[in-house]
Amino acid sequence: VPTLKDFEDRKKIDIIKKSVNSSLNLLKHDIDTILFHDQQDTDFVKKNFDLIKKIFDELKINKFGFSIYDLKFYNKIKNFNYDLTIQVPTNILNDIYLKKKFNKNLKIIGRSVFLQGLLLNQKIKRGYHKELYKSHNKYLEYMNKNSLNLLSLSISILSSKQISNFVLGVDSVEQLKKILNTQLTLKKSKNHIKKIKSFFRKNQLYDPRKWNISS
Repeated sequence: VPTLKDFEDRKKIDIIKKSVNSSLNLLKHDIDTILFHDQQDTDFVKKNFDLIKKIFDELKINKFGFSIYDLKFYNKIKNFNYDLTIQVPTNILNDIYLKKKFNKNLKIIGRSVFLQGLLLNQKIKRGYHKELYKSHNKYLEYMNKNSLNLLSLSISILSSKQISNFVLGVDSVEQLKKILNTQLTLKKSKNHIKKIKSFFRKNQLYDPRKWNISS
């Protein structure tokens, strides 16, 4: 569901209907879960929960919830007395949600495992703040020095017991096969991850929203 903040409250319900119907028509397939992708919409959804749930029930949507970044928004919705799906950023540089104890009514899905490709790419595209390049170079140097595999370390978090489901992006069937055939060793990776996080933490470059674009 697109951001609702630009619309009057009386129009927001219609926007939700149109968005979901458009997705159903394009996919020509049932949709299991719908997520609100603007965490600023949590208050509106909470206020109109019953009406929104009724709409989704009519459209045969099994679950819905939010895709969030900030912990403060998780704290706002964690006590909803409803079954919700929450999608959160989870990778070796941002493990906040791996340390949370979630309420039973919440289904948690991890995303951004490869941090927009930053953790897998030998080079990153031009235009980002110079500090990001320095951090990324330190990361690659450390990985090479310790003979660590970029993919193996990145997906080691998939063995976490805190989050049972993850969304992964792949470019090809071969990439998917590599992921499926890679052994998950989170316990053995923890010391390396701690060191790598120190390269990025100073300017919080693990959060893509803070990757300042250079002029």
